[in-house]
Order: sequence, then C-alpha cells, then structure tokens
Amino acid sequence: MDRTFSCSSNLYIELIMTDYKAIHGKLVQSLASDPDSAAYEGQLWFNSTSADYKTIVKVAGTWSTGGTLNTARGLMGAAGTQTAGLGFGGNTSPVTANSEEYDGSAWAEGDNLNGARSQLGGAGTQTAAVGFSGTPSPLAADSEEYNGTSWTEGNDMNTGRRNGAEAGTQTAAMAITGGSPNVANVEHYNGTSWSEGADVNTARFVLPGCGTNTAAIIAGGDPNVASTESYDGSSWTEVSDLNTGRSDCGMAGSSASASFFGGSVGGTRQTANEFWDGAAWTEVADISTAIYQNIGAGTSTLALSIGGNVAPDNLSNLVSEWDFTSTLAAGTWASGGNLNAARFGLWGAGTQTAGLAGGGHPEAKEKTEEYDGSSWTEGGDQGDTGKLYRKGSGTQAAAICCGGEPPVTSVESYNGSSWSELTAMNTATFKHAACGTQTAFMKFGGTDSRITNNEQWNGTSWSEVGDLPTGTSEMDGAGTTTAALCIGGATPGTTTGIASVEEWNGTAWSEGTDLNSGRANASSGQGSMTSTAALFALGSSPGSPNTGKTELWDGAAWVEQADASAGRASLAGAGTTAAFMAFGGSPPTSNATEEFTQLQNIKVITD
Repeated sequence: MDRTFSCSSNLYIELIMTDYKAIHGKLVQSLASDPDSAAYEGQLWFNSTSADYKTIVKVAGTWSTGGTLNTARGLMGAAGTQTAGLGFGGNTSPVTANSEEYDGSAWAEGDNLNGARSQLGGAGTQTAAVGFSGTPSPLAADSEEYNGTSWTEGNDMNTGRRNGAEAGTQTAAMAITGGSPNVANVEHYNGTSWSEGADVNTARFVLPGCGTNTAAIIAGGDPNVASTESYDGSSWTEVSDLNTGRSDCGMAGSSASASFFGGSVGGTRQTANEFWDGAAWTEVADISTAIYQNIGAGTSTLALSIGGNVAPDNLSNLVSEWDFTSTLAAGTWASGGNLNAARFGLWGAGTQTAGLAGGGHPEAKEKTEEYDGSSWTEGGDQGDTGKLYRKGSGTQAAAICCGGEPPVTSVESYNGSSWSELTAMNTATFKHAACGTQTAFMKFGGTDSRITNNEQWNGTSWSEVGDLPTGTSEMDGAGTTTAALCIGGATPGTTTGIASVEEWNGTAWSEGTDLNSGRANASSGQGSMTSTAALFALGSSPGSPNTGKTELWDGAAWVEQADASAGRASLAGAGTTAAFMAFGGSPPTSNATEEFTQLQNIKVITD
C-alpha cells in the first residue's frame, strides 16, 4: 500500500509500508522517544526504543455552540470564515432579505439583500461576497454582490436554479447543479458575468459544495445521494462516496480537505459529520444537534454550521462551531509524590515539574514545599498572618500570595528560598481567586459574604479595578491581569457549586461559557494557564460528595476529561492544560498529588 508522508527535511517521499524497515535511517528520522509537538502532525519517524514507525494525527474534533443568529432561518446563503462569517437570505416563513455578520462570538445586522429569497448560494468573504439563485422563481437567476456595507445587483445567471451547490470567491465563483427540475449545469462568475462551465455527472439539488472555481467538490443531495464529485478546472470526476448519503447539509473547506455535517435522510434530521481528506470520507465527531437545512462556512478544520431546521419542525438560530485542529489525545491522571504535610485550604503556583505549595490547615499554615516533578521538599516558611485559604500565583522561584483567614490584607512574595512582606491590599479577603505573575497579579472575589472586589498589583502598589458582576467565593482563576477567567465557586443562597464563568478583558468582566459541572473549592493553574487554555479540576458542591471531575477550556468550550482518582475539595493546583497537578485537599485531609498529562495523539503505523 502506497503512502505519502512529510519528513522533517520538508521533502515528500513515497514509501511502500512493507519496505519501511529496509530503508530505516536514510530518509526517516530515528528518535529514541516520541516528540510531543503538534509540528510533527503527518511527519513519520522511527522510534528506536519501541522499534515502531509512528506519526501524530488529529483527534476526533469538537463542536461547540457559537453566537446565535438574530433571525432564525434555514436554507440561507453564507460566506466567510469562523471568525468573520456572513449569512444572508433564507427561509423564515416566508423568505427574508436579512443579512448578518459574525465576528466569532456574536452576529450583527448587515445590509439587506435587494431581493428576499431562500435556497440560494453564496461564495466569498464577509467583505466581498456574492449571492445567487434561489426562490421565489423570479429570483432564480438573480445575483448580488456584497462589499461589507451594502448589496448591489449583479448580472443574471444563464440558468435559474435553487438549492444548488457553490464554490469560489466573489470574482471567481461557481453555481453548481441544483433544481428544480434538477440540472447538471454549472456556471462560472468572473465578478461581472456568468458563463457556462463543464456539467456535473449527476444532476441533483439540496446539496452543498466548497473550494475554488478551479478545484471544487460537491457531495450528497436529494434523494439521499452519497455521490461525491471533484472538479479540476476543466471536468468533474466521481470520487469516493459519503458513508451516509443525505441532503440539506452544511459543508466547509476545499476540494482537498472538507467537512460535511448535519442533513436529512428521508426527512430525518442527522448529526453525522464526515471529513474529506482528498481521497476518502471518514466519520468524525457528530454535530451536537440533529439538524438539516443548515449552511456551512469556513474551513474543514474551523467551520460554522449556521441556522437550519430542528425537531419537531422549527426554524433555528443555532450556530455551531467545528474545531478539528487539535492533535492532543485525551488527558490522563497519574499519582505523583506526596506532600510532606497533609493539608487543605492551601494554595499553589508554578508548573508540574517546578511547583510550589503554601499554607493550609491543620498543621502546615506557614509551611512552603517545592516540587521537582517527582517529590516535595521543604522551602522557606511564610510569615505569621493568614495562612489558610490564601491564593497565589507565579513561579517556584518568583511567587506571590495574598489574603487568608481570618480576612486579612497581607501580601507576601517568594524568591525561591524566603518570603518577604509586600504592600497590603486595600480589602481583606480569603477564599478568593487569583492569577498573573509576581509583578502583574490580580485577586478577585472571596470571603464568606461573597464580595465583588477586584484588585491588581503592578509590582509596587495595589489599585481597584472592575468588580465582578456577582459576589463569589471558593472559585479559582486563570490567566493574566489583562485576560483572565473566574471559574466556578459559590454564591449567597446556593446549595450547589456554580457553573458560571466570567471573562476579564483588562477592563471589565463579562459572562463566559459555563462549566459542564458546577462546583466550588476546585483548582486551576492561576498564572500558568490562560483565558483561552485552562483546566478546572476536582472540587465540591455543598451537600454533595467531592468530585474528581476535570474540564478543559480551549477558548470555545469546556470539554470533559478523565476524572482524578479521588474526589477532593479545598485543594491547590499548578501547571498548564498539558501538564497540571492537583495536591492536598479534603476530606479526609490529604497529602496526595495527582498529575494530569495531555500528550500528542500518536499513531503506530501497522500496515
């Protein structure tokens, strides 16, 4: 079986799999251990320790909920990318001329089409798009151009149609097949006029397409067509069929790499998502909601599914975001070295291989311990004030911590061997959250009365900044003083830990995406994590057993990971999303350390 792989020399070599061992060491890298870098995706190496040929491949991908359309609809036109999208027209019962622009988080009203219609095609970008064909029938051959501000009438197509496929840009677009009746006809647009192109092999309608006017792909269609055709600039060729034939789907990408999602099989809405690699379709992670009459935009790895029709028969404003960029395998937990002093209500800083633990109850209030990736050793003791339920951040050799029970304003810094008192905070607090570095640090919320207070340290003094929208305590933080997360916690009157997440942009807080599981007294990585890559592990819900639940934030969604072996609360954590550790906690009071590791998704070549 022939395979083509990219080697570290950036050369491409065709190898016969059965001959790999015969040529080992000539063009394929020989490595004693597997690399842990996404840069090795698609690269081939020989692991000399295990005597295996290996590569890094993507994981199944994830769908997350994006910002909803202002106007629910299906059978619309679209253009652009996942962070700069455009949706226009569509079926709203009746049809609409409405146009909306997407910035990656929310939709804003754009200029309306000149003619309200649905079942239309679209191509281009958010600021340079073309919309064409559709229904009602007077607009079946109509085309319009969008410049980011307004729509302008363009020249008509030669053959009117609806529910066809599309590809290309505003000045090099394609209108491909469609109905009704179904036509095999294909037309090219050059930014001024439409001209006839090569016909497809199988006429059909209610199907999507993507690519350029010289390298396009279409798939699916009515009735439940599995056929896929590719275009090389002169003719259409039948290629590998979909695994599930369907119509009314979304699609995004190119002729070499595409995603195909949702759709209808005999009127039944689908969640199936298939990925085209230029040769065959592979089933990947399903879209979250069964849907049809949705439209796609973006790339095969960063796509949008926009609008559509959901059960029982409702037009939808749902927008789903597809991310197929990660090569990281699911994370796993393993035991690490135990703390010398069992404790809870402690704080942490640093990384999985250079961590710091401080304070806690019952007998370790002033104790500091340093972790080297395998064991803990005693560090310099802290001062005399507020050692329980403090929060800190920074590195093992340059850390900062503040507050503590009873509520105090105390602040201390650590230089890798000893502690020094710093300028006190303005507001006494404990059970708060924190993030940042020793010289750019932020603490927010806290105390049993759940305050909203937020203060920043610039290395010299404290200043009051934007308060949390809701008083919260027993939460955790991640990020910097200009881009942070406030994750979970407890609020007055609640009987369960909250799932709420607040995002800080350097000036103000706004609502973020909720956790899948609300909890308090859990752990994140403070300053070692970011506002777009964070981990929230373990914790408790008042009145409920402690949990080992772990969730990873990728900037778009919280994704469940493997649970830690034992549920704990009032613990501390340190590290990154790829290499994290959780230590201490209760009940019972614990000295345990568990390490969470997320490595590259490595495939052993066996054929």
